[in-house]
Amino acid sequence: MNRGLLCALLTWGIITAPPTLAAEPQSWLVISASHNVPASLERQIAAAGGRVIDRFSAIGVAVVESGDPDFGNKIPGAQFVARNLSVNWLPGNEDAVFFEEAGLAPNSGDDDAFLDMQWGHNAVRAQAAWAAGQTGQGVRVAVLDSGIDHDHPDLAPNLNATLSKSFVDGEDWRIGPGVYFNHGSHVAGTIGAADNGTGIIGVSPGVELVAIKVLSEHTGNGAFSGVIGGVLYAADIGARVINMSLGATLVRRGVPDVYNAQDVAGLSVAFNRAAMYAIGKGAVVIASEGNSAIDKDHTASVITLPADATGVTSISATAPYGWLTAGWNGDYNGLASYSNFGFSATQFGAPGGDYSYGFSDPGSLCTAAARTRPCYVFDYVFSTGSQAYYWAVGTSMAAPHASAVAAIIIGENDGNITSQQVTAEMLRRADGTGRTAETGAGVVSTGY
Repeated sequence: MNRGLLCALLTWGIITAPPTLAAEPQSWLVISASHNVPASLERQIAAAGGRVIDRFSAIGVAVVESGDPDFGNKIPGAQFVARNLSVNWLPGNEDAVFFEEAGLAPNSGDDDAFLDMQWGHNAVRAQAAWAAGQTGQGVRVAVLDSGIDHDHPDLAPNLNATLSKSFVDGEDWRIGPGVYFNHGSHVAGTIGAADNGTGIIGVSPGVELVAIKVLSEHTGNGAFSGVIGGVLYAADIGARVINMSLGATLVRRGVPDVYNAQDVAGLSVAFNRAAMYAIGKGAVVIASEGNSAIDKDHTASVITLPADATGVTSISATAPYGWLTAGWNGDYNGLASYSNFGFSATQFGAPGGDYSYGFSDPGSLCTAAARTRPCYVFDYVFSTGSQAYYWAVGTSMAAPHASAVAAIIIGENDGNITSQQVTAEMLRRADGTGRTAETGAGVVSTGY
């Protein structure tokens, strides 16, 4: 069966071609040996013809413009100088997605009838947490992504528009008109769609969502400095959970025209520092592991950011196989066919959906929430989009399930819990029989 017919949205992928460089002058990240940007380093930058356009002083990184292609070799006082590339953090060859209703779904009753299509909630035991009064109430969750549909009735009630911000030149954090699907809105809905009798419910429907746009809503492109800046901003506004359903894959050998050794080293250090800064501020930093079916234990030449950064909780994707069919085995927690994995890389698994059932049984039909579709569609993750509701698959869909579980744990403790303690509690509650390469410590669970 042609994969294109499955309309799968694979929301994370390896970069296989040289990314688009920023327009001249080139942008660079100058990484200091210390966690500040000293005046002596700025003098060297100026002497080499560079212009500082931004400073991440808390982690010792300056964003610099220079028209000199050899600028990176002219700053002896820097630990590293890396190109601040603008790349597509989401795959460029995405298929179309299934969508539910041409416009917003009507009021679906007190029980939010579309919840019946959200099998991921069953997998992480969301409803049991709600029954115990735990919804992540008031926990601030930053969604670093491609913006959010601020008018969506399932997102608007929990969205902090005042704190939401864009790090993408020329684009507001709000999604503009005419966008068919919005990645950030889908992610945000899984985390914190309101329990309001309309559409779906997020795993942690009591959270406060902050949209931090670091990727273009049109292309998925973003500069490394934008993602790093978004992490620091989220930490500084007190976000307790930072979700990054995005990634760039750096190949240390074999593709020298994409990322050179200086890029890999410098970008890795910058992301390590940003993540640890956020953790020090009390945030749990969560990222999708990637959709390239890579065994990270046996692919030493590949590093993925932000998933591989120090302190980041990396999430692989799980899925049922024929969830609504009579032959379903009751397992939500099999590794999705596309998901990256590895003992060395994956901390937890979470519901991300899969399309595999469609290859073996593409014609059978199933029904949920009064919607009849090919059975494999219901193995996808159903959530909000731009002015509608959509099914999608990817580790991008897994990370928000994990972020929502973290928010519930923080809410249980009225915020009086460190990021390290949250991670330890996620470890204790995870469903599994021991650490595995596929799902790390297990599949995330509220523990109820």
